[in-house]
Amino acid sequence: MSFQATGVSGTIMSWSAYQFFMPIVGCICCVCVNLLADHVLFNGYSIVVRVLCDELAHWTSSAYVWAAACSTSPHRKYALLAFLCDELAPKALTNLKRHPFFHITTFTASANVLLYLLLRRTPYGYMTALAFSSWFPHQVRDANRHGFMLYPFRDTSPISQPFYLFLLTLAAPIATFLLLQVVTESQISTTLQIV
Repeated sequence: MSFQATGVSGTIMSWSAYQFFMPIVGCICCVCVNLLADHVLFNGYSIVVRVLCDELAHWTSSAYVWAAACSTSPHRKYALLAFLCDELAPKALTNLKRHPFFHITTFTASANVLLYLLLRRTPYGYMTALAFSSWFPHQVRDANRHGFMLYPFRDTSPISQPFYLFLLTLAAPIATFLLLQVVTESQISTTLQIV
């Protein structure tokens, strides 16, 4: 005898199963893509393959963080912006002698705080969470190889792979979700003050 869910209750059961399993599937995909990219980066493949795999890992991490946060928040309509979170930059080779300005963790964190302060009470407050979901996984992925760049302080040593995977798959989506909640509450309190 087979179980077949029909009607509204079947739709609700299938939707809740989807909401439960999709973040798990996304987490597994994110881990697999990042481990594959690390394997390619550290095992002598051609520069083209290394750049493409590294960009794919950056994009997957950012898209996963944004999609995981949006799937559990009222900002679901912005979930498609995950595809714009990272860009393909063929010139961004993996063996740079020095990192570009936007790879300095203190700069990107300060820029994100400034963005939050400027946009938190506007209809564009969600952009703060989008920016965070883009730069934080990128910083974490780079910190796995080089450490966090904390200018004007000292750089950290490279972070361990388990900690790196924890930050990508659990800490970043939770932080993005909480940031979306704070922005939403700021927008609601601003609306109530106006009324």
